[in-house]
Parts: sequence; structure tokens; C-alpha cells
Amino acid sequence: MKLFEVNNGYVGFGVVKCFVIAENEDRAIEIARHKYKAQGEHYYLTATCLCDDTSKEFVSEITDE
Repeated sequence: MKLFEVNNGYVGFGVVKCFVIAENEDRAIEIARHKYKAQGEHYYLTATCLCDDTSKEFVSEITDE
């Protein structure tokens, strides 16, 4: 399984995103779409793989977003 950051393309006070663990990018977007729809968000979703193997330790880059 992989860790993805899924963005909805909207930037207000910050980037609107969620994190998803899924087998691939398409599945991550499919899973995230349900959360975005529940929040009334209807934008083009994109996924970025942050970690290729969630069974191993991982730390992200530091960000101030």
C-alpha cells in the first residue's frame, strides 16, 4: 500500500487536501472523492504519492502550508 496526498485544486487560505492509503493513484482519488463530495467540494482531484511502502518508516518534508 502507498500513502497519497490528494488535492482538490482549490487554494484558499491554504491547499485543500486529504491523505489516503491505497494501492494506486486511481484508487486514492476514488476513495478521496467520497470525502470531498461529503464536504460539498467538486474540483478536479490530483494525487501525489508520498510513500511507496507504508509498512516501512516514513517522515514527510517540513512544510508551512
